[in-house]
Amino acid sequence: MRLNGARCEATWLASLPGLATVATALLCACSEATKPNVPAAVLLVSGSAQTGEVGRPLAEPLVVKVVDSIGRPIPGISVTWTSTQGGGHLAASAADTSSASATPIHTTTDDVGIASSLLILGQAGGAYGVMASVPGAGSVSFTVSAIIIANTISVGWGYTCALTARGDAYCWGSTNNGTVGVEPALVSGVKLASVTAGQMGACGLASDGTAYCWGYNPQGQLGNGTTAPSATPTPVSGGLRFTSLATGDFNTCGISTGGAAYCWGENDGGQLGDSTTDSSLVPVAVKGGHSFSSLSVAYRNACGVTTGGEVWCWGGSGPSIPALVPGGLSFRSVTVGIVATCGLVVGGAAYCWGYNGFGQLGVGPGTASSSSPLPVAGALTYGTVATFWYHTCAVATGGHAYCWGRDERGELGNGTTGDTLYTPTPVSGTLTFASIATGTDNTCALATSGTAYCWGWNNQGQLGDGTTSDRSAPTRVRFF
Repeated sequence: MRLNGARCEATWLASLPGLATVATALLCACSEATKPNVPAAVLLVSGSAQTGEVGRPLAEPLVVKVVDSIGRPIPGISVTWTSTQGGGHLAASAADTSSASATPIHTTTDDVGIASSLLILGQAGGAYGVMASVPGAGSVSFTVSAIIIANTISVGWGYTCALTARGDAYCWGSTNNGTVGVEPALVSGVKLASVTAGQMGACGLASDGTAYCWGYNPQGQLGNGTTAPSATPTPVSGGLRFTSLATGDFNTCGISTGGAAYCWGENDGGQLGDSTTDSSLVPVAVKGGHSFSSLSVAYRNACGVTTGGEVWCWGGSGPSIPALVPGGLSFRSVTVGIVATCGLVVGGAAYCWGYNGFGQLGVGPGTASSSSPLPVAGALTYGTVATFWYHTCAVATGGHAYCWGRDERGELGNGTTGDTLYTPTPVSGTLTFASIATGTDNTCALATSGTAYCWGWNNQGQLGDGTTSDRSAPTRVRFF
Protein backbone atom coordinates (compact mmCIF):
# COMPACT_ATOMS: atom_id res chain seq x y z
CA MET A 1 0.00 0.00 0.00
CA ARG A 2 1.18 3.53 -0.77
CA LEU A 3 -0.35 6.86 0.41
CA ASN A 4 0.89 9.87 -1.51
CA GLY A 5 -1.46 12.93 -1.50
CA ALA A 6 -2.78 12.57 -5.00
CA ARG A 7 -2.53 8.72 -5.30
CA CYS A 8 -3.64 5.84 -2.98
CA GLU A 9 -3.51 2.14 -3.74
CA ALA A 10 -5.58 0.12 -1.21
CA THR A 11 -8.40 -1.45 -3.15
CA TRP A 12 -6.52 -4.78 -3.26
CA LEU A 13 -6.97 -5.08 0.56
CA ALA A 14 -10.70 -5.47 0.07
CA SER A 15 -10.06 -8.87 -1.50
CA LEU A 16 -8.18 -10.23 1.54
CA PRO A 17 -10.16 -12.07 4.25
CA GLY A 18 -10.91 -9.88 7.29
CA LEU A 19 -9.31 -6.76 5.86
CA ALA A 20 -12.30 -5.15 4.11
CA THR A 21 -12.86 -2.75 7.03
CA VAL A 22 -9.20 -1.71 6.98
CA ALA A 23 -9.41 -1.09 3.18
CA THR A 24 -12.49 1.08 3.59
CA ALA A 25 -10.81 3.23 6.23
CA LEU A 26 -7.71 3.67 4.09
CA LEU A 27 -9.79 4.64 1.05
CA CYS A 28 -11.62 7.26 3.10
CA ALA A 29 -8.28 8.64 4.28
CA CYS A 30 -7.12 8.84 0.67
CA SER A 31 -10.30 10.67 -0.32
CA GLU A 32 -9.78 13.23 2.43
CA ALA A 33 -6.16 13.71 1.36
CA THR A 34 -7.16 14.48 -2.25
CA LYS A 35 -10.34 16.50 -1.56
CA PRO A 36 -10.26 19.71 -3.66
CA ASN A 37 -10.45 22.76 -1.42
CA VAL A 38 -7.99 25.30 -2.82
CA PRO A 39 -9.07 27.27 -5.92
CA ALA A 40 -6.39 27.22 -8.58
CA ALA A 41 -8.11 28.49 -11.74
CA VAL A 42 -11.26 30.23 -13.05
CA LEU A 43 -12.44 28.82 -16.37
CA LEU A 44 -14.75 30.57 -18.85
CA VAL A 45 -17.60 28.16 -19.61
CA SER A 46 -20.07 30.16 -21.75
CA GLY A 47 -21.73 33.50 -22.37
CA SER A 48 -18.97 35.47 -24.09
CA ALA A 49 -19.29 36.88 -27.64
CA GLN A 50 -23.06 37.40 -27.31
CA THR A 51 -24.98 40.20 -29.01
CA GLY A 52 -27.89 41.79 -27.17
CA GLU A 53 -30.15 44.81 -27.36
CA VAL A 54 -29.34 47.93 -25.36
CA GLY A 55 -31.26 48.28 -22.13
CA ARG A 56 -32.08 44.59 -21.91
CA PRO A 57 -30.58 41.53 -20.20
CA LEU A 58 -28.40 39.27 -22.32
CA ALA A 59 -30.17 36.13 -23.48
CA GLU A 60 -27.59 33.86 -21.83
CA PRO A 61 -25.84 34.18 -18.44
CA LEU A 62 -22.09 34.56 -18.10
CA VAL A 63 -20.81 31.25 -16.71
CA VAL A 64 -17.48 30.24 -15.11
CA LYS A 65 -16.12 27.15 -13.36
CA VAL A 66 -13.70 27.19 -10.43
CA VAL A 67 -11.28 24.22 -10.18
CA ASP A 68 -8.33 23.10 -8.08
CA SER A 69 -4.80 22.38 -9.28
CA ILE A 70 -5.75 19.01 -10.76
CA GLY A 71 -8.91 20.28 -12.47
CA ARG A 72 -11.49 19.20 -9.91
CA PRO A 73 -14.48 21.56 -9.41
CA ILE A 74 -14.75 23.36 -6.09
CA PRO A 75 -18.16 24.20 -4.60
CA GLY A 76 -18.88 27.06 -2.24
CA ILE A 77 -16.37 29.54 -3.68
CA SER A 78 -17.29 33.23 -3.98
CA VAL A 79 -16.81 34.68 -7.48
CA THR A 80 -16.59 38.45 -7.95
CA TRP A 81 -18.17 39.90 -11.10
CA THR A 82 -17.08 43.35 -12.27
CA SER A 83 -18.09 45.51 -15.24
CA THR A 84 -14.93 46.53 -17.10
CA GLN A 85 -16.32 48.23 -20.22
CA GLY A 86 -19.56 49.78 -21.37
CA GLY A 87 -21.28 49.92 -18.00
CA GLY A 88 -24.57 48.12 -17.59
CA HIS A 89 -25.71 46.26 -14.50
CA LEU A 90 -25.04 42.79 -13.10
CA ALA A 91 -27.51 40.41 -11.46
CA ALA A 92 -27.14 37.01 -9.86
CA SER A 93 -29.79 35.51 -12.14
CA ALA A 94 -32.58 36.30 -14.56
CA ALA A 95 -35.01 36.17 -11.65
CA ASP A 96 -33.01 38.77 -9.79
CA THR A 97 -32.72 41.59 -12.34
CA SER A 98 -34.69 43.97 -10.12
CA SER A 99 -31.73 44.07 -7.75
CA ALA A 100 -29.10 44.43 -10.47
CA SER A 101 -26.13 46.54 -9.49
CA ALA A 102 -23.60 48.66 -11.33
CA THR A 103 -21.06 47.77 -8.64
CA PRO A 104 -19.33 44.36 -8.43
CA ILE A 105 -21.52 41.48 -7.29
CA HIS A 106 -20.69 38.07 -5.84
CA THR A 107 -22.10 34.65 -6.64
CA THR A 108 -21.13 31.25 -5.20
CA THR A 109 -20.11 28.13 -7.07
CA ASP A 110 -22.53 25.20 -6.93
CA ASP A 111 -21.82 21.49 -6.33
CA VAL A 112 -20.01 21.19 -9.66
CA GLY A 113 -18.01 24.41 -9.32
CA ILE A 114 -20.24 26.54 -11.55
CA ALA A 115 -21.05 30.22 -10.89
CA SER A 116 -22.94 32.62 -13.15
CA SER A 117 -24.06 36.21 -13.53
CA LEU A 118 -26.44 38.04 -15.86
CA LEU A 119 -25.50 41.33 -17.56
CA ILE A 120 -28.19 43.92 -18.20
CA LEU A 121 -26.86 46.10 -21.00
CA GLY A 122 -26.81 49.88 -20.68
CA GLN A 123 -28.20 52.41 -23.15
CA ALA A 124 -25.02 52.70 -25.24
CA GLY A 125 -24.30 50.44 -28.20
CA GLY A 126 -20.95 48.77 -28.73
CA ALA A 127 -18.66 46.54 -26.70
CA TYR A 128 -19.28 45.61 -23.07
CA GLY A 129 -16.84 43.77 -20.82
CA VAL A 130 -17.20 41.80 -17.58
CA MET A 131 -14.50 40.15 -15.46
CA ALA A 132 -15.06 37.17 -13.15
CA SER A 133 -12.35 36.68 -10.52
CA VAL A 134 -11.44 34.55 -7.47
CA PRO A 135 -8.57 35.55 -5.12
CA GLY A 136 -5.59 33.32 -5.71
CA ALA A 137 -7.16 31.65 -8.75
CA GLY A 138 -7.05 34.45 -11.31
CA SER A 139 -9.80 35.81 -13.54
CA VAL A 140 -11.47 35.52 -16.93
CA SER A 141 -12.96 38.21 -19.16
CA PHE A 142 -16.21 38.25 -21.13
CA THR A 143 -16.79 40.51 -24.14
CA VAL A 144 -20.28 41.06 -25.58
CA SER A 145 -21.86 43.54 -28.01
CA ALA A 146 -24.93 45.75 -27.66
CA ILE A 147 -27.00 46.85 -30.65
CA ILE A 148 -29.89 49.29 -30.98
CA ILE A 149 -33.14 48.25 -32.67
CA ALA A 150 -35.04 51.23 -34.11
CA ASN A 151 -38.61 51.62 -35.31
CA THR A 152 -38.42 55.25 -36.51
CA ILE A 153 -35.72 57.26 -38.27
CA SER A 154 -35.66 60.95 -39.22
CA VAL A 155 -32.99 63.00 -41.02
CA GLY A 156 -32.26 66.65 -40.24
CA TRP A 157 -29.68 69.11 -41.54
CA GLY A 158 -26.38 67.35 -40.83
CA TYR A 159 -27.72 64.97 -38.21
CA THR A 160 -30.05 62.02 -37.83
CA CYS A 161 -32.28 60.70 -35.04
CA ALA A 162 -33.82 57.28 -34.49
CA LEU A 163 -36.27 55.95 -31.92
CA THR A 164 -36.51 52.52 -30.31
CA ALA A 165 -39.71 50.69 -29.43
CA ARG A 166 -39.04 51.47 -25.76
CA GLY A 167 -39.08 55.20 -26.44
CA ASP A 168 -35.34 55.92 -26.34
CA ALA A 169 -34.18 58.49 -28.90
CA TYR A 170 -30.65 58.38 -30.32
CA CYS A 171 -29.08 61.08 -32.50
CA TRP A 172 -25.80 61.40 -34.40
CA GLY A 173 -24.10 64.05 -36.53
CA SER A 174 -24.25 67.76 -35.70
CA THR A 175 -27.19 70.05 -34.98
CA ASN A 176 -24.98 73.13 -35.56
CA ASN A 177 -25.49 73.85 -31.90
CA GLY A 178 -22.81 71.46 -30.74
CA THR A 179 -21.64 68.21 -32.25
CA VAL A 180 -23.60 65.13 -31.22
CA GLY A 181 -20.92 62.79 -32.55
CA VAL A 182 -20.29 60.37 -35.38
CA GLU A 183 -21.87 57.52 -33.42
CA PRO A 184 -25.41 57.25 -32.02
CA ALA A 185 -25.83 58.89 -28.61
CA LEU A 186 -28.81 58.59 -26.29
CA VAL A 187 -30.96 61.70 -25.87
CA SER A 188 -31.51 62.03 -22.14
CA GLY A 189 -34.92 63.12 -20.90
CA VAL A 190 -38.32 61.57 -21.51
CA LYS A 191 -39.53 58.43 -23.22
CA LEU A 192 -40.95 59.21 -26.66
CA ALA A 193 -43.45 57.63 -29.03
CA SER A 194 -42.19 59.49 -32.13
CA VAL A 195 -39.27 61.67 -33.18
CA THR A 196 -38.67 64.16 -36.01
CA ALA A 197 -35.43 65.97 -36.89
CA GLY A 198 -35.37 69.53 -38.24
CA GLN A 199 -32.55 71.84 -39.29
CA MET A 200 -31.05 72.53 -35.90
CA GLY A 201 -33.55 71.05 -33.48
CA ALA A 202 -35.59 67.91 -33.02
CA CYS A 203 -38.98 67.18 -31.50
CA GLY A 204 -40.86 64.14 -30.25
CA LEU A 205 -44.13 63.06 -28.72
CA ALA A 206 -44.58 61.27 -25.44
CA SER A 207 -47.16 58.49 -25.25
CA ASP A 208 -49.73 60.90 -23.79
CA GLY A 209 -49.36 63.29 -26.75
CA THR A 210 -47.22 65.87 -24.95
CA ALA A 211 -44.75 67.49 -27.35
CA TYR A 212 -41.08 67.93 -26.47
CA CYS A 213 -38.35 69.68 -28.46
CA TRP A 214 -34.61 70.17 -28.05
CA GLY A 215 -31.63 71.70 -29.85
CA TYR A 216 -31.03 75.13 -31.36
CA ASN A 217 -33.84 77.67 -30.89
CA PRO A 218 -33.10 81.08 -32.49
CA GLN A 219 -36.62 81.49 -33.92
CA GLY A 220 -38.56 79.72 -31.19
CA GLN A 221 -38.89 76.43 -33.07
CA LEU A 222 -38.77 74.54 -29.76
CA GLY A 223 -42.11 76.11 -28.89
CA ASN A 224 -41.32 76.64 -25.22
CA GLY A 225 -41.87 80.41 -25.22
CA THR A 226 -38.17 81.29 -25.43
CA THR A 227 -35.32 81.43 -27.91
CA ALA A 228 -32.92 79.65 -25.56
CA PRO A 229 -31.41 76.38 -26.77
CA SER A 230 -31.92 73.17 -24.83
CA ALA A 231 -29.71 70.08 -24.82
CA THR A 232 -32.56 67.96 -23.42
CA PRO A 233 -36.22 67.63 -24.44
CA THR A 234 -38.31 70.52 -23.09
CA PRO A 235 -42.15 70.62 -23.16
CA VAL A 236 -43.86 72.70 -25.84
CA SER A 237 -45.91 75.46 -24.24
CA GLY A 238 -49.68 75.58 -24.26
CA GLY A 239 -50.71 72.21 -22.88
CA LEU A 240 -51.87 70.87 -26.25
CA ARG A 241 -51.81 67.14 -26.99
CA PHE A 242 -50.67 66.04 -30.43
CA THR A 243 -50.91 62.92 -32.59
CA SER A 244 -47.93 63.81 -34.82
CA LEU A 245 -45.20 66.42 -35.26
CA ALA A 246 -43.12 67.69 -38.20
CA THR A 247 -40.02 69.87 -38.06
CA GLY A 248 -38.62 72.17 -40.71
CA ASP A 249 -35.95 74.83 -40.91
CA PHE A 250 -36.75 77.11 -37.96
CA ASN A 251 -40.37 76.03 -37.58
CA THR A 252 -42.38 73.09 -36.27
CA CYS A 253 -45.97 71.96 -36.78
CA GLY A 254 -48.20 69.38 -35.13
CA ILE A 255 -51.65 67.87 -35.36
CA SER A 256 -53.69 68.13 -32.17
CA THR A 257 -55.75 65.22 -30.91
CA GLY A 258 -58.78 66.92 -32.48
CA GLY A 259 -57.18 67.03 -35.94
CA ALA A 260 -56.36 70.77 -36.01
CA ALA A 261 -52.91 71.87 -37.12
CA TYR A 262 -50.69 74.15 -35.03
CA CYS A 263 -47.32 75.65 -35.93
CA TRP A 264 -44.62 77.68 -34.17
CA GLY A 265 -41.25 79.27 -34.85
CA GLU A 266 -40.15 81.35 -37.83
CA ASN A 267 -42.88 82.71 -40.10
CA ASP A 268 -41.18 84.97 -42.64
CA GLY A 269 -42.64 82.91 -45.49
CA GLY A 270 -46.04 82.36 -43.96
CA GLN A 271 -45.07 78.81 -42.95
CA LEU A 272 -47.09 78.93 -39.74
CA GLY A 273 -50.27 79.11 -41.79
CA ASP A 274 -51.97 81.67 -39.53
CA SER A 275 -52.43 84.32 -42.26
CA THR A 276 -49.51 86.43 -40.92
CA THR A 277 -45.76 86.55 -41.29
CA ASP A 278 -45.20 87.06 -37.58
CA SER A 279 -43.04 84.46 -35.88
CA SER A 280 -44.32 82.79 -32.72
CA LEU A 281 -42.54 81.24 -29.75
CA VAL A 282 -45.60 79.10 -28.94
CA PRO A 283 -48.08 77.10 -31.04
CA VAL A 284 -50.61 79.05 -33.13
CA ALA A 285 -53.54 77.54 -34.99
CA VAL A 286 -53.31 77.04 -38.76
CA LYS A 287 -56.19 78.79 -40.49
CA GLY A 288 -58.91 77.01 -42.45
CA GLY A 289 -60.51 74.68 -39.95
CA HIS A 290 -59.20 71.55 -41.67
CA SER A 291 -58.90 68.20 -39.93
CA PHE A 292 -55.52 66.71 -40.81
CA SER A 293 -54.25 63.13 -40.64
CA SER A 294 -50.58 63.93 -41.42
CA LEU A 295 -48.24 66.90 -41.87
CA SER A 296 -44.86 67.60 -43.43
CA VAL A 297 -42.72 70.73 -42.99
CA ALA A 298 -39.66 71.95 -44.88
CA TYR A 299 -37.71 75.20 -45.24
CA ARG A 300 -40.50 77.81 -45.44
CA ASN A 301 -43.45 75.72 -46.45
CA ALA A 302 -45.74 73.04 -45.04
CA CYS A 303 -48.40 70.67 -46.30
CA GLY A 304 -51.00 68.48 -44.67
CA VAL A 305 -53.24 65.61 -45.73
CA THR A 306 -56.82 65.95 -44.50
CA THR A 307 -58.86 63.05 -43.23
CA GLY A 308 -60.62 63.16 -46.61
CA GLY A 309 -57.38 62.72 -48.59
CA GLU A 310 -56.93 66.31 -49.78
CA VAL A 311 -53.53 68.02 -49.62
CA TRP A 312 -53.39 71.63 -48.44
CA CYS A 313 -50.14 73.61 -48.48
CA TRP A 314 -49.03 76.98 -47.16
CA GLY A 315 -45.94 79.19 -46.92
CA GLY A 316 -42.91 79.47 -49.19
CA SER A 317 -43.81 81.40 -52.30
CA GLY A 318 -47.46 80.59 -51.78
CA PRO A 319 -50.14 81.92 -49.43
CA SER A 320 -49.80 82.18 -45.65
CA ILE A 321 -52.96 80.12 -45.21
CA PRO A 322 -53.60 76.59 -46.55
CA ALA A 323 -54.34 76.31 -50.28
CA LEU A 324 -55.71 73.19 -51.91
CA VAL A 325 -53.35 71.25 -54.18
CA PRO A 326 -55.15 70.77 -57.52
CA GLY A 327 -55.74 67.51 -59.33
CA GLY A 328 -58.54 65.83 -57.41
CA LEU A 329 -56.32 63.01 -56.17
CA SER A 330 -56.93 61.27 -52.86
CA PHE A 331 -53.68 61.16 -50.86
CA ARG A 332 -52.72 59.10 -47.87
CA SER A 333 -49.38 60.84 -47.12
CA VAL A 334 -47.28 63.82 -48.20
CA THR A 335 -43.60 64.80 -47.87
CA VAL A 336 -42.43 68.38 -48.32
CA GLY A 337 -38.95 69.25 -49.56
CA ILE A 338 -37.12 72.52 -50.03
CA VAL A 339 -38.21 72.91 -53.65
CA ALA A 340 -40.56 70.00 -54.35
CA THR A 341 -43.34 67.98 -52.74
CA CYS A 342 -44.31 64.35 -53.20
CA GLY A 343 -47.15 62.22 -51.93
CA LEU A 344 -48.66 58.76 -52.07
CA VAL A 345 -52.23 58.33 -53.18
CA VAL A 346 -54.59 55.64 -52.01
CA GLY A 347 -53.26 52.49 -53.70
CA GLY A 348 -49.60 53.48 -53.31
CA ALA A 349 -48.81 55.35 -56.53
CA ALA A 350 -46.40 58.28 -56.09
CA TYR A 351 -46.97 61.82 -57.38
CA CYS A 352 -44.62 64.80 -57.19
CA TRP A 353 -44.82 68.51 -57.99
CA GLY A 354 -42.68 71.64 -57.73
CA TYR A 355 -39.19 72.38 -59.04
CA ASN A 356 -37.65 69.70 -61.27
CA GLY A 357 -34.22 71.10 -62.10
CA PHE A 358 -32.47 67.94 -60.90
CA GLY A 359 -35.11 65.34 -61.70
CA GLN A 360 -36.42 65.15 -58.13
CA LEU A 361 -40.00 64.80 -59.41
CA GLY A 362 -39.10 61.42 -60.91
CA VAL A 363 -41.25 61.96 -63.98
CA GLY A 364 -38.56 61.44 -66.63
CA PRO A 365 -36.08 63.68 -68.49
CA GLY A 366 -37.19 66.87 -70.20
CA THR A 367 -40.11 67.56 -67.89
CA ALA A 368 -40.38 71.09 -66.61
CA SER A 369 -41.37 72.05 -63.11
CA SER A 370 -45.04 71.60 -62.28
CA SER A 371 -47.49 73.18 -59.84
CA SER A 372 -49.77 70.16 -60.11
CA PRO A 373 -49.03 66.56 -59.05
CA LEU A 374 -47.45 64.43 -61.77
CA PRO A 375 -47.19 60.61 -61.62
CA VAL A 376 -43.72 59.29 -60.85
CA ALA A 377 -42.42 57.14 -63.69
CA GLY A 378 -42.31 53.38 -63.44
CA ALA A 379 -45.79 52.48 -62.23
CA LEU A 380 -44.45 51.15 -58.93
CA THR A 381 -46.47 51.27 -55.74
CA TYR A 382 -44.86 52.49 -52.54
CA GLY A 383 -45.30 52.27 -48.81
CA THR A 384 -43.40 55.46 -47.99
CA VAL A 385 -41.75 58.36 -49.83
CA ALA A 386 -39.41 61.14 -48.72
CA THR A 387 -37.96 64.24 -50.39
CA PHE A 388 -35.81 67.03 -49.01
CA TRP A 389 -33.72 69.10 -51.42
CA TYR A 390 -32.73 67.81 -54.83
CA HIS A 391 -33.44 64.09 -54.43
CA THR A 392 -36.33 61.83 -53.53
CA CYS A 393 -36.41 58.24 -52.23
CA ALA A 394 -39.19 55.75 -51.62
CA VAL A 395 -39.73 52.20 -50.41
CA ALA A 396 -41.72 50.14 -52.88
CA THR A 397 -44.19 47.44 -52.04
CA GLY A 398 -42.01 44.48 -51.10
CA GLY A 399 -39.43 46.62 -49.29
CA HIS A 400 -36.94 47.57 -51.99
CA ALA A 401 -35.74 51.19 -51.97
CA TYR A 402 -35.63 53.48 -55.00
CA CYS A 403 -34.15 56.98 -55.37
CA TRP A 404 -34.08 59.67 -58.04
CA GLY A 405 -32.81 63.22 -58.59
CA ARG A 406 -29.33 64.65 -58.00
CA ASP A 407 -26.58 62.30 -56.88
CA GLU A 408 -23.83 64.72 -55.93
CA ARG A 409 -22.56 62.79 -52.88
CA GLY A 410 -24.01 59.32 -53.26
CA GLU A 411 -27.41 60.19 -51.78
CA LEU A 412 -29.20 58.02 -54.33
CA GLY A 413 -27.44 54.94 -52.92
CA ASN A 414 -26.78 53.17 -56.21
CA GLY A 415 -23.02 52.97 -55.81
CA THR A 416 -22.14 55.99 -57.95
CA THR A 417 -21.94 59.77 -57.63
CA GLY A 418 -22.30 62.74 -59.97
CA ASP A 419 -25.23 61.52 -62.03
CA THR A 420 -28.75 62.93 -62.23
CA LEU A 421 -31.41 60.24 -62.39
CA TYR A 422 -34.81 61.29 -63.67
CA THR A 423 -36.70 58.12 -62.80
CA PRO A 424 -36.71 55.75 -59.80
CA THR A 425 -33.50 53.71 -59.65
CA PRO A 426 -32.93 50.80 -57.25
CA VAL A 427 -30.70 51.37 -54.24
CA SER A 428 -27.71 49.01 -54.24
CA GLY A 429 -27.91 45.69 -52.43
CA THR A 430 -30.63 43.24 -51.49
CA LEU A 431 -31.82 44.86 -48.28
CA THR A 432 -35.53 45.33 -47.71
CA PHE A 433 -36.67 48.42 -45.86
CA ALA A 434 -39.64 49.47 -43.76
CA SER A 435 -39.14 53.25 -43.97
CA ILE A 436 -36.86 55.87 -45.50
CA ALA A 437 -35.89 59.51 -44.82
CA THR A 438 -33.94 62.06 -46.84
CA GLY A 439 -31.66 64.93 -45.84
CA THR A 440 -29.67 67.64 -47.61
CA ASP A 441 -27.53 65.23 -49.64
CA ASN A 442 -27.97 62.07 -47.61
CA THR A 443 -30.50 59.34 -47.01
CA CYS A 444 -31.24 56.94 -44.16
CA ALA A 445 -33.58 53.97 -43.96
CA LEU A 446 -34.66 51.28 -41.55
CA ALA A 447 -34.38 47.69 -42.70
CA THR A 448 -37.29 45.42 -41.91
CA SER A 449 -35.12 43.98 -39.12
CA GLY A 450 -34.93 47.40 -37.40
CA THR A 451 -31.32 47.90 -38.43
CA ALA A 452 -30.50 51.44 -39.61
CA TYR A 453 -28.57 52.21 -42.80
CA CYS A 454 -27.46 55.56 -44.25
CA TRP A 455 -25.70 56.78 -47.38
CA GLY A 456 -24.62 60.01 -49.08
CA TRP A 457 -23.03 63.11 -47.53
CA ASN A 458 -21.30 62.53 -44.21
CA ASN A 459 -19.38 65.72 -43.45
CA GLN A 460 -20.81 65.97 -39.94
CA GLY A 461 -21.13 62.27 -39.18
CA GLN A 462 -24.80 62.20 -40.13
CA LEU A 463 -24.47 58.68 -41.53
CA GLY A 464 -23.61 57.36 -38.08
CA ASP A 465 -20.95 54.89 -39.19
CA GLY A 466 -18.24 56.36 -36.97
CA THR A 467 -16.60 58.33 -39.80
CA THR A 468 -17.08 61.51 -41.81
CA SER A 469 -16.56 59.77 -45.16
CA ASP A 470 -19.30 59.93 -47.81
CA ARG A 471 -20.93 56.65 -48.83
CA SER A 472 -22.59 55.88 -52.16
CA ALA A 473 -24.39 52.72 -50.99
CA PRO A 474 -26.25 51.75 -47.81
CA THR A 475 -23.85 51.61 -44.86
CA ARG A 476 -24.93 50.26 -41.50
CA VAL A 477 -25.23 52.79 -38.70
CA ARG A 478 -22.76 51.84 -35.99
CA PHE A 479 -24.32 49.78 -33.18
CA PHE A 480 -27.66 49.49 -35.04
